[in-house]
Amino acid sequence: MFTPLTNLEILQKRYLEYCTTRGILGTILLAPEGINGYLAGEVYAIQDMKSLLLSEQAFSALNFKESYSETIPYRKLLVKIKDSIISFDSDDIHPNELTGTYVSPQTLKEWLDNNMEIVLLDTRNTYETEMGAFKNARTLPISHFRDFPKFFDEIKNELDQKTIVMYCTGGIRCEKATAYALKSGLKNVYQLHGGILQYLKDCGGAHYEGTCFVFDNRRAVNVDLEETN
Repeated sequence: MFTPLTNLEILQKRYLEYCTTRGILGTILLAPEGINGYLAGEVYAIQDMKSLLLSEQAFSALNFKESYSETIPYRKLLVKIKDSIISFDSDDIHPNELTGTYVSPQTLKEWLDNNMEIVLLDTRNTYETEMGAFKNARTLPISHFRDFPKFFDEIKNELDQKTIVMYCTGGIRCEKATAYALKSGLKNVYQLHGGILQYLKDCGGAHYEGTCFVFDNRRAVNVDLEETN
């Protein structure tokens, strides 16, 4: 979530202690631009953590993506303070001020069902898109998201006057990707709210092929959000 933060050290200590006492593992990233993270633990523990986060005024609109695993897919707990929650080769991008219009999973499915003329642009890395993607989506040859501006600039002129829907795993990278596209002069720029994970939860595997890479020991989940082999 992109929201201006100033009390990073206080939040770091609070979340580290809270997760430790409840056996929660994973990673939380804190930066002046916002918060991002992946956590796992017992159901009660995760519910407690969600309540704590939502009690913060800055995070009252925080969106959570959930899936279930038989074991905790992380080995340790990290609560880090960084310069940014998503590395990006452009300093003048502030998603809390400018970002693409949200499109819900249900609306995107309806557009795809009706063969609406849109460009689906996958903003993930190549090792992710090779495991699965939306049918007919356009992908970029990137190995790290910070390189998105370079490869996007190469196709930007092709996208002018078209309706573009960008997507990623959980929706966080699209915040910066769509902001960059709008800054570049494109107009009809949308982002899938909640990313692939929310789409699979709400709409199942319609229009999606393969699995979805996730950043934990499971490596990937199928269209039912279950761990794959």
